[in-house]
Amino acid sequence: MAIPWTFTIIAAPHVVVSLSMLALGSAVLYRERFSRVGLSFMLFTASIAIGVFGIALVFVVDDPATALAYARVFGHFGVAFIPSTFLIFTLHVVGRYRELRWSAFTALAVSIAFYLGFAATDLFIPELYSYSWGDYTRYGPASLVFILCFFTGMTFAFYLFWREYHAYPSGRKRERPKELLLAGAVGIISGVDFFAVYGVAVYPFGYVFMLGFVVLCARAIWRHRLVDITPAFAAEGIISSMTDGLLVLDRDGSVRVVNAAACSIFGYGEGEMVGRPLAAMVPGLPNQGSYFDLIRVSGGKKYWEIAYAGKRHGDEAKYIDLSASVMPDRDGDIAAIVVIATDVTRRKKDEMAIRESNARLAEALEDLRQAQEKMIAQEKLRALGQMARGIAHDFNNSLTPIIGFTEMLQKTPGMLRNEERTLEFLDMIHTSALDAKTIVQRLRQQYRPDASSVPAVAFDLNRSISQTVALTRSRWQPEAPGSGKTIEVKTVLGALPDVNGNESEIREALTSLIYNSVDAMPEGGRITIQTASDGDSAVVTVEDTGVGMTEEVRSRCFEPFFSTKGERGTGMGLPMVAHVVREHRGTITVESEPGRGARFTVRLPFAAAQQTESDLPPP
Repeated sequence: MAIPWTFTIIAAPHVVVSLSMLALGSAVLYRERFSRVGLSFMLFTASIAIGVFGIALVFVVDDPATALAYARVFGHFGVAFIPSTFLIFTLHVVGRYRELRWSAFTALAVSIAFYLGFAATDLFIPELYSYSWGDYTRYGPASLVFILCFFTGMTFAFYLFWREYHAYPSGRKRERPKELLLAGAVGIISGVDFFAVYGVAVYPFGYVFMLGFVVLCARAIWRHRLVDITPAFAAEGIISSMTDGLLVLDRDGSVRVVNAAACSIFGYGEGEMVGRPLAAMVPGLPNQGSYFDLIRVSGGKKYWEIAYAGKRHGDEAKYIDLSASVMPDRDGDIAAIVVIATDVTRRKKDEMAIRESNARLAEALEDLRQAQEKMIAQEKLRALGQMARGIAHDFNNSLTPIIGFTEMLQKTPGMLRNEERTLEFLDMIHTSALDAKTIVQRLRQQYRPDASSVPAVAFDLNRSISQTVALTRSRWQPEAPGSGKTIEVKTVLGALPDVNGNESEIREALTSLIYNSVDAMPEGGRITIQTASDGDSAVVTVEDTGVGMTEEVRSRCFEPFFSTKGERGTGMGLPMVAHVVREHRGTITVESEPGRGARFTVRLPFAAAQQTESDLPPP
């Protein structure tokens, strides 16, 4: 039986609004990737759209009984489920669905109960009102309970948005519930439609505000991406964003899932890889039947490193690390293999470059070692030359008094009748010979490092100075008769405790200082040698009235081979003196200015002070 109906312009806005709501709900559902938020929003908009469309049907149907049936079955299907679907949507948006799902189930049960009451009884909708714009639903007394539950459910949903809004002081999470609360404020105005159901002749234009409510909700979702982060959604996002290649193989070793990174690594498109055995595309992997055996034997995981020549001839070769593990099903059986592919070409090239660099470095180190050995050999020869020059210098100093005293005895034989004088000369000659013997012993020790050195003993420093002055007399005293120049040596010796050391080496050092002063006084002059006690050290000063030194000469006078005497000098006298002083734990300084002579100050510790420091290493 055909249902009589007449199209009226009053119904057109309701049809347009209902279709618009369905379109918005579908768009949000698609944009949100069919997430729970998108699905709940789609259900909410669908319930509103069905209710609004049901009102449009009431307007166009001519038969009052049919119009009443449409109002109960279609119009109030949407109205009954608006609070429950909106509450479900709210719970998903604020992330409290699991916590408050009991409220969602309760709201759904209440909506179903009210819908059954609307559709099957006349307790809620007994008849229709006839207004100038058309027929409209008339509510009975029982509908007051529905209206109370309707606004209670909507108020609870808005309360959740209000809580969400105040939970965040600022930022995007605060803006989202703020916009949804604004949408709710617009939607509340649609409640004007309830005036007409109680006989108040107000045109039911609430659909306009309901459309605004839905549009604002859709806008908030669109702006803030209210997608529900489900495991499936997260897995899809992770797979697509991985920088490593991911392949899932079935039990036959064929590719079933592949991400973009794997396609890029192996040079195939997704369509070319899915359904094909991985071993057929990637040489170097085992055949399909042995994957599971290999992985099972290795404890659930297997690693390969392959050199991949590329899909086509001429492609750049790649080094790929493959990690395979099994994916079990619910029963614990192997369902698939997950393969992670990592392009390690750059790392391998870096490793090869490092190995090449290490090889070059080892070669350079070997060259350096050989060059170092040559330099050490050259340094040994140079040191030997320095030692020979130093020994020659010291030996010459020891021979000088021997030659001088013997020449004096030869030239003046009458001195032999003076027994006392002759014995004094012979004693000096004997002392110089012993010093020469010590020099030879030092030379032998250079070739016998294990030989025992001359033991250090306590000796009288003043006595050594007097002996040195006497031993060097043949060098400075003949200057006067030969050239008319006078060189005077004056000693001022204070009382001193014994010092500890090698007396022969100390005499050699003092001899070099005296000879250095003699060479610095070509026109004659005075050499003053003084000793004094200062704390736990003996202080010896050798001062002359010679030509003095410039600042440069003074700063370099202790350097080996540095000499201002030309071919007459060896440059080893003062360096030898400094070496002997340091070996005796002493110090030496020099003060000098051009034209004002030089003053050498030697500090040597007393024997008692050295014994207290015997356990300390030499400086």
